[in-house]
Amino acid sequence: MKDLSFHPCFSEGAHGRYGRLHVPCAPECDLSCAFCGRGLDKGNTVLPGRAMRIVRPEEAEVYIRGKLAGHPEIRVIGVAGPGEPLFNEETFLVLEICRRAFPDMILCLGSNGLLLAKNAERLRDLGVSTVTVTVNSLDPAVLTRLVPRICLSESAGEEKIWAEGPEAARLLIDRQLEGIRLCASLGMTVKVNTVLVPGINDGGVEDIARKAAELGASVQNIMPLIPTGRLSGLKAPDRREVRALQDRLDPVIRQFRSCAGCRADACGLLSEGAGQSGCIK
Repeated sequence: MKDLSFHPCFSEGAHGRYGRLHVPCAPECDLSCAFCGRGLDKGNTVLPGRAMRIVRPEEAEVYIRGKLAGHPEIRVIGVAGPGEPLFNEETFLVLEICRRAFPDMILCLGSNGLLLAKNAERLRDLGVSTVTVTVNSLDPAVLTRLVPRICLSESAGEEKIWAEGPEAARLLIDRQLEGIRLCASLGMTVKVNTVLVPGINDGGVEDIARKAAELGASVQNIMPLIPTGRLSGLKAPDRREVRALQDRLDPVIRQFRSCAGCRADACGLLSEGAGQSGCIK
């Protein structure tokens, strides 16, 4: 397993010293989230799920080498979108290229968790060291408000079959929790991201923290809602609210406090500005 002290999204000591590269090779998604802002742009939108372009597997090695040449501080190569990585077979092709061509890099993946249990061993075998899973509620009634629909198909190459309502939300929760447990048991370091949406899921964040720790996750990252999509009319939580929640939950599971909410094509240090090297907040 790679030394995660070089990973700026898992080790706050790596901030300002080591960078990460997100390869935007996963265009399709299997969730319909109420706050989704994913898509392609010109690099001037500071939102997770945004990228300037989709990188195809056949061009991935050249793309990565070009980024590394300009950013020697990079120690992590990850896939976090702009769609759901595990829903796109291209993700696995790119990870295989990374394992072969860049063996010294930490390989990382960000997922909504719907297909994580099914692919946990495959990720382990590809050399993935760190997995981030976004878990926003353990209550199906609450999660339905945040994720109205899930896709029951297992890859973007299949016809999309959608499900909705509390039963669909329960399926997503069950798969997320099993994916976390499996990844942790296979030796991968797991971080749980939770988007804090005041008035909707704020009462259940502690439940997520306790369950994540029980299943073997090492850290939780509480991210303030960026009002967009169908939740564009809501107010984002302020920093004091987020900090107070982190302070309360730190004894339950280590709280990561330096998240930059990176784009799907982020490159370089987390402290760098918007665009392809971009961060939010």
